[in-house]
Amino acid sequence: MSVSHRSNLPEQQPRLVLFDFDGTLISGDNGTRMIVEFARSRGWPLITSILCTPIILPLLLFPPTKRLGASMYLWLSTVGMGKNQINRCLKRLAAVTAGNPQHYRIEPAWERLQQHLQAGDKVVVITGCWEKMAKKTLKAMGLNGVTVIGSRKQRWLGGYISNPHCYGKNKVHCLASQNITPPWTYAYTDSVSDRHLLRLADKPVLVRPSLYSLIRVKSIFGNIEVIK
Repeated sequence: MSVSHRSNLPEQQPRLVLFDFDGTLISGDNGTRMIVEFARSRGWPLITSILCTPIILPLLLFPPTKRLGASMYLWLSTVGMGKNQINRCLKRLAAVTAGNPQHYRIEPAWERLQQHLQAGDKVVVITGCWEKMAKKTLKAMGLNGVTVIGSRKQRWLGGYISNPHCYGKNKVHCLASQNITPPWTYAYTDSVSDRHLLRLADKPVLVRPSLYSLIRVKSIFGNIEVIK
């Protein structure tokens, strides 16, 4: 399905199009990549994080405690880090991603995003990843003309924690905080965790979903466009 011609889309001004980041535009869990890079850059936080994994990992498996688990890993990996160290790590990660597009870029979604931009649509990338990392990554990959909204970090006891964590239903609140309100014309994601965004879209779209997300989303919405 092409969206390159405005006449093929609903006549709505302006058209608002949302894209998830992890697993939709860029493969993998980029938040985890970021935390590992922070920890690996100094050594001892990586060891500490591994030792704490039996306690933290179960927290990541359930939506009510996911934010707590993610913040614990983030704090362990950043405690004692300065802004310059953090920016160097983010720059390295962005360079690696931009330098290996065949590995990281999810082409069908990327092509759809470019078509929306060519059609003059307002494109917003809404992500649970650290907003600064997502911005640096997309900039390094040459993507301009999009708004990026993601998780933000708060300094706490010498490290950083997520506040707010832009995940699940909270994505709607993060958008609203930037005066972006529903309905939106399109919402693209790979995950059932974004069902709240999909529910408010005129045209919800799944991008290479897992079997679990595909089954769950279809059970909620019925027939839905899937990009493979």
